[in-house]
Amino acid sequence: MKNCNGLSDRFRNEAFTLIELLVVIAIIAILAAILFPVFSQAREKARQSQCMSNMRNIGMGLVAYLQDYDEGFPFMTSCAAPHTPYRASQTAPAGQIHPYIRNAQVWSCPSGRSPFPPLRRVLNPNAPFAYFCCDAWGHAFPLDFLGIQITIGTNQAITGTLDCAWNVFKLFRLSQIPAPSETCAVADGTHFTVCGGRRSIWPNDCRTACTPDRRTPQNTRHLNGSILVFADGHAKWLQWSKLAQDCAKIFRPHDPRPDGLISIWDIFGGGHRMD
Repeated sequence: MKNCNGLSDRFRNEAFTLIELLVVIAIIAILAAILFPVFSQAREKARQSQCMSNMRNIGMGLVAYLQDYDEGFPFMTSCAAPHTPYRASQTAPAGQIHPYIRNAQVWSCPSGRSPFPPLRRVLNPNAPFAYFCCDAWGHAFPLDFLGIQITIGTNQAITGTLDCAWNVFKLFRLSQIPAPSETCAVADGTHFTVCGGRRSIWPNDCRTACTPDRRTPQNTRHLNGSILVFADGHAKWLQWSKLAQDCAKIFRPHDPRPDGLISIWDIFGGGHRMD
């Protein structure tokens, strides 16, 4: 049967009303609001797995390095004179471990953000005799690091900065760490060094000065946590609040603070030991 407009009642009854369309749109919006965070977490979980794999490779490279150098940790120096026992391209721990890994990409976290540009090709000002290399703040890296944006850093408390007195310098050794399985050696960071740990707790924003406004969960990296390689070579994810609570204990157990404080929250202003 047709109505006065020439349309059958059956066709008219099958059409959606405005209310029905609005209900469908509302349901889709609710489902999207529920599922999009789940998808985002799933993507981050995949990136976290990739970073964990990279960190395990770094850990194995570190262990091999320690075995070859009498348990002496790699170190950092901006000095590359002709008489040094290390090449100009190995004045940072990542460059010294590189021959054991042979993959510069492991130093770039898939979830990492950094305000610093990728390593570029420049002449090391501290080694004018040397070939062009990738340089950052006077520290040289192998040519394989060209174009790499480093977002994994070494713990400078144990991979310290040495001067040019090569005949008297002393490496920091594994035997000096009271608990190697609990002491960070490498971690998620803003760039190639995490110093005393702040750049690892909030690695996607904290730079040289980690001001209080940057110490937020939004600036953490892997689902509110960071991945660390410990001095014994194993890698592990730790929640940011755990790192903040036990910062001094995790990053410098061999050199405890005189006041006994271990939490970053208890150390107002940070002090030189936590920078």
